[in-house]
Amino acid sequence: MLAWIATCFTLYYFALYYKTRGWTSLASALAYALLATYLFITLAASFHPIALIAVALIVTLLHFLPPILRTICIVAYFTLTAFAILFSGMTRLTEERPIAKIVIHSKKVRLESLSGKVTGSYTLEGDLVGIRARIIRFSPFLNFLGFSNICQIDSIHNGYLKMDDHNRLPHIGYAISSAWYYFWLKLFQQEWKIPGIKNAVLQSNYLPLKNNSYYITVTSGGLSCLPALD
Repeated sequence: MLAWIATCFTLYYFALYYKTRGWTSLASALAYALLATYLFITLAASFHPIALIAVALIVTLLHFLPPILRTICIVAYFTLTAFAILFSGMTRLTEERPIAKIVIHSKKVRLESLSGKVTGSYTLEGDLVGIRARIIRFSPFLNFLGFSNICQIDSIHNGYLKMDDHNRLPHIGYAISSAWYYFWLKLFQQEWKIPGIKNAVLQSNYLPLKNNSYYITVTSGGLSCLPALD
C-alpha cells in the first residue's frame, strides 16, 4: 500500500512539473519515484510488475536534470536499489510464511486457518502428529524476486517414535481435499517441465502428540512448523 501511495505522488508531482515547470515539483517526483521503487522491492510479499513503472518514471525524470545532478541521482539510486535487493532477497530466501495453524489437545488435533476458522478436527493415536503437504518449489532466483513456494496440506496422520511401534501399531490418516491435485501430480511425476519451477514434492513434518499449538509454514526449502506463541 505504501508503495502504491508513493507511486501516486510520483505521478502527481510529475504532472505538476509539466504544468508549472517548477524544480520543486521535479525534485519531489524524483524522490517519490525512488521511494516507490524501494518499497516495491523491500515490502512486496510477491513480485509486482508495477514496480517497473516506477523505474520507467525515474529514467524519464532523470532526463530533465542537469548532468551533475543526474549523475549523483543515478549513483544514489543504484546504490540504494542494490542494498534493497540484497536485503529483501536474503529475507525472502529465509522467510517462513505461515499457511495454517494446528492445535493439539490430548489426542484431538484441530486445523485452523490463519484467521482462526476451524477447517478440520481429527482424533489420532501414537506419539506424533504428521502433516503432509504437496509443495511446488520455484527456482531460487524466483524465490529471491519474491515468488513464494506453493503449498497445500494434503493430509493429517499419526506416527510413532520407535520403528517397532511403527511396524506393530495401527496407522490413522485423514485426507484433505486439494483444488490443484492434477497440476501438482504432473509436476511430481515429472511429466511436465515448466521453466522457473524447480520441482514438486510431497513432504511431511512431524510434531509431538502433546498439548501445544504450531504454525505450519512454507519456506524456500519446503514445509516447516513453528511454535505458536499466542
